[in-house]
Amino acid sequence: MDQIPMKNQASPAPNAQSGSILIWILIMVGLFGALSFAMSQGSRTSASNINAEQAKLVGTEIIDYARLMRDTVKSLRVNGCKDTDISFYGIISSSAASAYDNANTPVADEDYKCHVFNGKGGGINPQKPPEGFPAGAQYYVTGHTAVQGVGTAEPDLVLILKNIDVNVCTQINKTLGVQNYASDDYADANEFDGDYPGSAAQAIGDDNTNPDYVAGQPAACVASYSVQAANTYFLYYVLLGR
Repeated sequence: MDQIPMKNQASPAPNAQSGSILIWILIMVGLFGALSFAMSQGSRTSASNINAEQAKLVGTEIIDYARLMRDTVKSLRVNGCKDTDISFYGIISSSAASAYDNANTPVADEDYKCHVFNGKGGGINPQKPPEGFPAGAQYYVTGHTAVQGVGTAEPDLVLILKNIDVNVCTQINKTLGVQNYASDDYADANEFDGDYPGSAAQAIGDDNTNPDYVAGQPAACVASYSVQAANTYFLYYVLLGR
């Protein structure tokens, strides 16, 4: 005898089906969010632990800014500014604004023709280091460092950027034609305010490790000898050799 199908045979509860779908949606949303975060982190350019391609981009940005500052200093000199009149007032710095106020061309006089970061002078915009540098990292201009073989033994006008990743440092030296690393130090006090000391507080390329690699080089990335912690690097870039 055939069994008669029952009209009220049980079927999956709608609530159970809806709950399963909701769980899968939440899982997919979570996975998508995690993937998006990973991709965004991977695409960020960092100054520490970065790959060669990113290091090249960061190094190029640093060198381009340094060259712009050097060329601006040259332009101001051509327009009649003495090297002691050049002002870096307005540079992005953790120092007090007055630290870069040149006594020979003070802000108070409102004569900005020798000011690097003023539209009436050099007209360039101050920049921070590329994204990824440690908090507080900054470009620094000093008249208390001399580079061996550049100009005379007098202190030069030098741009400094410290805490550079080793991969970025390698790319910078390739761009600048520096064959290898030297180890040396820099003067990290005395922001340039128009005054040079009688002798350099710090010379680069005269001693420590592999000085011949940077002697006569107006710019290079160098391993810090003692100013910073071990395995840290800094860029020096001569804006004006004296």
